[in-house]
Amino acid sequence: MSQPDLTTDAGILTYLTSLPRTLLPLPLTATQLSGGNANFVFRVTFDAPLKDGSYTAVVKHAEGFGKYDRSIVLSVERMKYEHRVLTLLTSGALQSCLTPHIRVPIPYHFDPDASVLVLQDCGSHENLKTYLSTRTVPDDELREIGAALGGFLKALHTVGRERKADLVEWLRNDVAKEIIKTVIYDAAGDMAHRHGIDPDRVALIRSATGQSGKEVTDAEDTLIMGDFWPGNILVSTHPTSGVPTLWIVDWEVNRYSHPAQDIAQFSAEIMTLCHFRNPAAVELLKSFHASYGVDTRDAGWMRVYGIRFGLHLMVFTGMAGWTEDEGELK
Repeated sequence: MSQPDLTTDAGILTYLTSLPRTLLPLPLTATQLSGGNANFVFRVTFDAPLKDGSYTAVVKHAEGFGKYDRSIVLSVERMKYEHRVLTLLTSGALQSCLTPHIRVPIPYHFDPDASVLVLQDCGSHENLKTYLSTRTVPDDELREIGAALGGFLKALHTVGRERKADLVEWLRNDVAKEIIKTVIYDAAGDMAHRHGIDPDRVALIRSATGQSGKEVTDAEDTLIMGDFWPGNILVSTHPTSGVPTLWIVDWEVNRYSHPAQDIAQFSAEIMTLCHFRNPAAVELLKSFHASYGVDTRDAGWMRVYGIRFGLHLMVFTGMAGWTEDEGELK
């Protein structure tokens, strides 16, 4: 029997129906979700509740190409590492990193041959970027969100360092390392050239980012989330509590690397959001840094942080839809 087309609603429904009912209940509907550039993502309803009591789940399928651009070559191995780290976070060595206000989806089923991952449905919530861009958030809540996220990363990096001997081989995500090096460090020179930077400076940028890219690719200090930005944080608000639940999703590029990369990526995104959308979000960022315990006296740590922070602004600001003003972007 041929494999159904797992990039379609019908194909996903056929695939899930073919699984033993001991793995998952009978699926009833599948609807592809918008957003994301790499995977084909669906919300599926079932005829019986899953482990969390819900009748819905999110199903991710990876192909060897991008969702919208099939000329982009992607390794499907990335999904294996997402399944591994989510299993550790929800039922293994990393459970202590989570809190009542920091959650990750439970993995229900993973099929490496079909590149299908079935996850707990976190709900249809705004991501943190949208949440902060479209409303006035009280300073107290901003500080609470920042503290929760900083505390989570501190716990993740600490446990990852403590359990390195047990986990580094299991989570040595070389695919992710190469993706980050290519998309961020190797791309910086091209971005500088595109914005009319002097050729001598472009050459200097290429040399510097080539060296720093190799350094972070080789680094295996601790476990990092790897793509820690507001778009991967879903905000579930509560009518009776000022503190929302924050769902951290999309863990495909988690890996052992330098922890400053997580802090720098998130910080660069929040600083951009402060500049273009919501200046008050600086309260979130200050609380995030304080909760994590960023030590500005550590020159080596700050060097990795500073380079990644600057490269993130250079590479992503122009393509993230913040503004169409070329002068401001430059």
